[in-house]
Amino acid sequence: MRKEKKGEGIYNVIIIGAGTAGLVTAAGTAGLGGRVALIERNLMGGDCLNFGCVPSKALISSARFVGQFMQKRFEAEGITVQHCTEATRVSMRDGLITLEGNYKPPGAAQGSPVQFTGHALLLAVGRCPMMKALNLETAGVKYSSNGVEVNDYLQTSQPHIYAAGDIANRLKFTHTADFTARIVVRNILMAFQFLRQKVDWSVVPWCTYTDPEVAHVGLGEKEAKQRDSAYDLFVVPLEEVDRALSKAKMQVSRRS
Repeated sequence: MRKEKKGEGIYNVIIIGAGTAGLVTAAGTAGLGGRVALIERNLMGGDCLNFGCVPSKALISSARFVGQFMQKRFEAEGITVQHCTEATRVSMRDGLITLEGNYKPPGAAQGSPVQFTGHALLLAVGRCPMMKALNLETAGVKYSSNGVEVNDYLQTSQPHIYAAGDIANRLKFTHTADFTARIVVRNILMAFQFLRQKVDWSVVPWCTYTDPEVAHVGLGEKEAKQRDSAYDLFVVPLEEVDRALSKAKMQVSRRS
């Protein structure tokens, strides 16, 4: 049987965006036996991994290395990975979705057209706060395209108004929303400034649940360099980790 080339045939799911949501969905769908095409405008890992969900977001220490590793892992599992591709048109005919795009790798003078056809399309392109509906100008609360501007105590430009969650967080995770909400409640109840708590983003864990998982906590190498902080970098390949070796052997025996 001839193996279908990239873009050929019909996919169960076409995913636009190889960030956290796109990676997890692609891995889960492929794990259930589905055929997946993963389309990313930039590099594998999306903006969150390579550039930060917002400009100040702490990055994983070796983002490029991790992205390349995950791309090889995904392709080995049969997932079609199409990076450096901007989606230009989506159409539907006879119950099938067709995505057209322009593939332009770094350094290329011009791109080349690509096309994928599938049963379902998922847009995993990130999110941004919808500020206009809040009418914050009337309250005199400053904001930008990234959200409401707050100080270390999570106060807005109007000190009696606080903000928490995705609308004010640099790191848009469920646990960071809970973290900031608790600080806001404390700071509202404390009458004296010296009893109020500042938000500390220096040690925040997060994980992308692919296989293997991509996890992060604290400063990344890039942020350490930007802050001129002394650091040591250790790289330990999975081939040298006992648990990873045991798991790999179990997977091989399971498939054989």
